[in-house]
Amino acid sequence: MQIDPLEAAAAAAAIVIPVLLCLGLLKRRRAAHAVKKGVEAANPSPQAQKPTQSELLYKAVLGSVPIGVIITDLGGNVRYFSPHAEALTLFREQTIRGSNVGQIFPAVAGELNRRIEEKKGFVDELRFIDAQGRRKHLKLTLIPPNKLSIQPTVFVLLLEEIGQREEREDIGKLERQRTTAKEHAATEDARATLGKTFQFGGAIGPCEEMQRIYRLIQKAAGTTSNVLITGEAGTGKEMVARAIHMNGPRQNKPFISVNCGEISASLIEDDLFGHVRGAFTGAVSDHPGCLRLADGGSVFIREVEKLPHHLQAKLLKVLQEKSMTPVGGTKPIPLDVRVISASSKDIKRAIDEGTFRKDFFYRLSVIQVDLPPLRNRKEDIPFLIQHFIEKFAAASGKQVYAVSPEALRYLMHYDYPGNIRELENIIEHAVTVTDRDVLTERDLPLRLRENLSSDFKPILSPEDVKLLELTFPPAGARFFDQGLSLDDTLISYEKTMLLAALKKAGGVQKKAADLLGINYRSFRHRLEKYGML
Repeated sequence: MQIDPLEAAAAAAAIVIPVLLCLGLLKRRRAAHAVKKGVEAANPSPQAQKPTQSELLYKAVLGSVPIGVIITDLGGNVRYFSPHAEALTLFREQTIRGSNVGQIFPAVAGELNRRIEEKKGFVDELRFIDAQGRRKHLKLTLIPPNKLSIQPTVFVLLLEEIGQREEREDIGKLERQRTTAKEHAATEDARATLGKTFQFGGAIGPCEEMQRIYRLIQKAAGTTSNVLITGEAGTGKEMVARAIHMNGPRQNKPFISVNCGEISASLIEDDLFGHVRGAFTGAVSDHPGCLRLADGGSVFIREVEKLPHHLQAKLLKVLQEKSMTPVGGTKPIPLDVRVISASSKDIKRAIDEGTFRKDFFYRLSVIQVDLPPLRNRKEDIPFLIQHFIEKFAAASGKQVYAVSPEALRYLMHYDYPGNIRELENIIEHAVTVTDRDVLTERDLPLRLRENLSSDFKPILSPEDVKLLELTFPPAGARFFDQGLSLDDTLISYEKTMLLAALKKAGGVQKKAADLLGINYRSFRHRLEKYGML
């Protein structure tokens, strides 16, 4: 049957164009013309035995995209083999044209030919060894005629290397990861801020467990041993890692962070170990990797439980031999780095399940710090609240000093599934929206007020609230800092209450006395004492 080139072109375009557009490889109009003319050039009509310059041009455009495109007839015989397909397989179009596609991919030849015979689609991944003996992980997508518009007489086979696809998907994350790693490098300003004394905001408060952890962190900071920090998300693992680094002998060296959960497994190795020029397609220059960037300092590996098994073995060797070999390299490079790792999962369970190496765990956890969730250290909450109020008030330039007792009760009856990070977010919200110098329950996020413990009941009377507002530690601190006396403060407070009662009673002294719960004679006596009659 004679292939209608225009019909084939339109049909192939219906499948190939979305792929090219999703990858952002071609503009919409250019992609449509590229596919159409590419198929036309692959299937010339009898009246056009010699391809025109236009056909050759658009065929070149189609071949320039980084995804292999193979067009076959209904028998599966190759009619077009794009340059990228040539690059992936090392087969030349001149030699492969007319051959059955199953000969190119013998590992899936049976299934591929069966699907072609049945005119059905086919998607599979396979290990492919090219003519130079290099192993590749490829994805094949066979588009049958009935999936192409207006019933064309061709198959379209898309060929993609898995590693390249994942690299495109994760390029944004990888760039953010590396930017974050650079930002995490310790700066002179950060060191000056920390000073010479040990500082760790997460240990604020009287909780006995946190005080024990605080002492353990102090001891860990004074060594160069590897540290494993465990705990639920939001418990302050990165804060602990920074405190250990910034208060230890490596404080003047880099602190580099890498998150195994933010990038795909295929890119973690490159991000940690780096690569040499020519290690793989697109490696046009050397990349040092996070381990070498942290040489002499500390590398903080977050979500270490997501590190692939073979990379656990490779990092274990680095820890044992104090050297590393980048991807594509042949010579080990000496390395002096402290590994501080963190996990929010049960590592011992992962060991039992076989997803985490026991010997690797022992190397990482010379010192292990297990951070408790905030719901188990509620006595620390008032102190953490005050710490965050001061932090965000200073950042926003607001005069916010404390939290009201009733708001504190709300905060104490919440379970904090997001731990310290969530508490910090709540206080930042409250400081941002308040128009007073003391945070009240009205400043708290709605989600907190709607998800309190079932036994929560506002029980403080207005008098209790006012009294506690005056005696809560931050207000008490201002009382002493400003050199006020108890008598003067009580006089000021009593005069304020007398005036407020008179205002509410419309100036009627008897009614004002009733509002204050005292008799008329006592009320008159107080007004006389303060010269208010």
